[in-house]
Amino acid sequence: MSMKHLKRFNEKKELGTSIKVLDKIIGNDGRLVKKKGHIVNIRRGGNLIEIIIDKDWNYNTDKLRRNREHEYIGGIDKNGFLVGFDFNGNHQLRNFDGEVVTDELGNPWVRNKDWEDETDPTPSIPEYSNIIDTEASGWVNVKIDMEVIKKIKRFSKPLSNRTGLTGLREKLNKLNNPLGIRGYNNSNATQVIQQKISAIMLLKYLQEMKDHFNATSAGFLFESFIGGLLNGTVPDDNKKADVIGENGLDTYQIKFVDYGADKGNIKLVSQNGIDHRTLEEDQLCDYYIIALKQAYKVYIYVLNSSLPNTSAKSLGRYMITSGISMSKLKQSNEVSILDLSDVENKISSIGENLGESLNKIWTNLSEIEYNIETITTGVDKNQTLVSEEHFDGIFEDSNLRLTEVSNQLETLKGEM
Repeated sequence: MSMKHLKRFNEKKELGTSIKVLDKIIGNDGRLVKKKGHIVNIRRGGNLIEIIIDKDWNYNTDKLRRNREHEYIGGIDKNGFLVGFDFNGNHQLRNFDGEVVTDELGNPWVRNKDWEDETDPTPSIPEYSNIIDTEASGWVNVKIDMEVIKKIKRFSKPLSNRTGLTGLREKLNKLNNPLGIRGYNNSNATQVIQQKISAIMLLKYLQEMKDHFNATSAGFLFESFIGGLLNGTVPDDNKKADVIGENGLDTYQIKFVDYGADKGNIKLVSQNGIDHRTLEEDQLCDYYIIALKQAYKVYIYVLNSSLPNTSAKSLGRYMITSGISMSKLKQSNEVSILDLSDVENKISSIGENLGESLNKIWTNLSEIEYNIETITTGVDKNQTLVSEEHFDGIFEDSNLRLTEVSNQLETLKGEM
């Protein structure tokens, strides 16, 4: 199949395509690869296209443009839905050569809904939910919920004792290089380790928001992320300010957009919550925080609406008719770059056994949570109905895991 026939993911469908991380990926031969995949944007032949790569591979954009060595034809998202680039009339997945591919059992990979029929109101039932991950995700036990702003405030508190924008910049600097954190003049070794772990936890939260939520949801969560770093609040209204600073006065508007969206501009919101082609000074927020997201990096720009246009931190420097120019923004050196590649393994650089202890603790706690859910719902983590006669075994497993957690906490205390 020629390059011009390579189909992009159908972004207007809400299932699978709005999720940038795939739980499993499918190679050109149809074989399931037990690795997570990442949907990334690249330019090829003058066109902006989406491709799937191994999420653990720190990809080289130039290499991706030239060949398909690291590309995959499809994958399974966290909902159990099959997504891919090319399907035949029977909704069977095809490889880059236009051939129908099969799994290890010789069965074609079949899309479970007529995605082209937008009039079909029937909800799709996942066909491949049995092969997605149900295991605990590692030592960073991130849980995105309504309490996320409180967690971000707690984790970011050790990173700066300053308030407002000064504190935010100091925290972003430490997130930019968590392993390089040296603490304060009076910090002891344990406090330095705690700061490093806090920074890595925050990066993991940001990674989860970016990878596992659609653009709208990720945008709302990122407001809470920035609100937590600022120790501020996220108002419930739909007006211009997404975040109010700790002093209750400073206003911030937050944007979380794809780095590859290099056409047009970023629209701003006025006092009344309406997009304006031009904004008067009294309609502007005090600060605008723009985050451009790539597969493994997030570029964060903090712009001040009151500074003259000669300043690199000035909002006006990047404004065009109806918003902020993406191309101008990308040329700025006033940026914090947060590296999200290999986040969990960064812990190994802090302490030899620290990562192992944390991993065992979080894994056991996650399994205990699964056990509680199994007893209360009668369905285990593999979506299998469990009878009451198995509850004693589940109870015993939980007790053993609690003992293991206690032992690992003792080990962790020694590591700190």
